[in-house]
Amino acid sequence: MSVAQAAAPVPSPTVPALSVEGIGHSFGGRRVLDDVSFTVPAGSFTVLLGLNGAGKTTLFSLITRLYHGTSGTIRVLGHDMRREPLAALAQIGVVFQQPTLELDLSVEQNLFYHASLHGLSRAATAPRIAEELARAGLLERRRDKVRQLSGGQRRRVELARALTHDPGCYCSTNRPSDSTSGAGRNCSTMSAPSVPNGISASCGRRIWWTRSALAIRSSSCAAAA
Repeated sequence: MSVAQAAAPVPSPTVPALSVEGIGHSFGGRRVLDDVSFTVPAGSFTVLLGLNGAGKTTLFSLITRLYHGTSGTIRVLGHDMRREPLAALAQIGVVFQQPTLELDLSVEQNLFYHASLHGLSRAATAPRIAEELARAGLLERRRDKVRQLSGGQRRRVELARALTHDPGCYCSTNRPSDSTSGAGRNCSTMSAPSVPNGISASCGRRIWWTRSALAIRSSSCAAAA
């Protein structure tokens, strides 16, 4: 398993968006991760590559706290995942490998529900939802049930949902093109407003640059190109 990083478009702040130090994990007597360490600088796009079974999904589950870590340290924008889980998780936007939308709720109902889990009021969230759905090209479908959308559109809803609470670190098990399809592929290239921590956006920059991002992908080779 290896990590490849693209240079950030602007200088990174001092505190990394994501810091993984000495992470290990076992399932019974089988060791799947051993002393994994890397950092994702703020404003960067980082890809984690590895063969099937290398432990990528396990690491992703530890970063997003689906699994409880027992060794090593994970910090999100300086917040320790074990000591400050609420503060750390509040800074992560996640698109999981398997779809997690409620099919019989509308698009915006799914996003409002997600925002409520983060303790955000409807009044504060409405502009953010409108902004992210507009960037995803789905604002006119906001009141449609998710069941009525195509597979590609549903993935774009999940991307918008992951960004609704304005996270500082975006994590996905999908490459950028997996979250867009057809005419909606312009979702991945757009203007973005200025973001905090000294990271400023630029016209036409990919959405993955609006915040720090970690993408996890399988690879037929052990090392990143």
